[in-house]
Amino acid sequence: MKHLSARMIDFIVKHRRPGSYALYAIGQRIVSAYENRDVVMTTNGERWLIKQLASVGRLEAFDVGANQGEWAQNFLECTKNGHVTCFEPVPTTFAALSTAVQSERATLVQLGMGDTPGQIAINSVVDNPHISSLYDMRSYEGEIEVEKVDVSLSTGDVEMAKRNVSHLNMLKIDAEGHDFKALTGFGDALTEGRIDVIQFEYNYFTVIARTALRDFYDLLEEHFLLCRLLPQGLEVSGFHHSMDTFAQANWIAVRKSFITPEIVLLLNMRSARGLGGVALVKALWPAAGFVDTKIRS
Repeated sequence: MKHLSARMIDFIVKHRRPGSYALYAIGQRIVSAYENRDVVMTTNGERWLIKQLASVGRLEAFDVGANQGEWAQNFLECTKNGHVTCFEPVPTTFAALSTAVQSERATLVQLGMGDTPGQIAINSVVDNPHISSLYDMRSYEGEIEVEKVDVSLSTGDVEMAKRNVSHLNMLKIDAEGHDFKALTGFGDALTEGRIDVIQFEYNYFTVIARTALRDFYDLLEEHFLLCRLLPQGLEVSGFHHSMDTFAQANWIAVRKSFITPEIVLLLNMRSARGLGGVALVKALWPAAGFVDTKIRS
């Protein structure tokens, strides 16, 4: 019966029979939900993750690509005594951030973050600052008004040292394609175990920047487990090339030495199914027993 159903679906969809697009659209919607392509903080798990980590103790966070302050506002609401340093390079967007986020527990810095310090021109989108980017997205977004603005860049390691921040409980990066380069700027902190949890965005801006999910795995998987953010949990996954779809997603990297049975329960960590789950087992096989003792299937 299962084989017959598969053949029937193949016939209808491949030959564009009536109803083929409806089946395709339903399938796409199911995939979108399964991969949690949601961008709303209150429903996609971002706010939930902050709350869960805040229940452990005081949080020190960097918000890279703070934009107009939505993530920082949620962080301040969900933590009683946490502190966040917000980095936003575009002057007009930084002005909006300064209006939205006014707290003794927030430090606002008009800087971008990258792999090296310096000056660079950013594409500021006048009508939609949420998609301002170092990369030219006009071929993907159509007719949008872009203004070139010169901004200053620093690196994570430099800013942590400058601000006497020896350890970050959370590092959130949402840099519209520049996430990977911003993350590499924290190279020393990553290898020295001074960041517990990283959140980065992965979407079509990633391909505009000519990077891929594979690059994040190569950079992080020695010291971190990479997870797809779910509304109330983390799905731990190894890498398989079929995952590099550039569809909207928030990925979470959790430092391996930070993980305890209590953290697994707190963050509702579970192994991915399918090819990502198989890749996870292969990647962790040298650490015998790690999957069985720490990650729920």
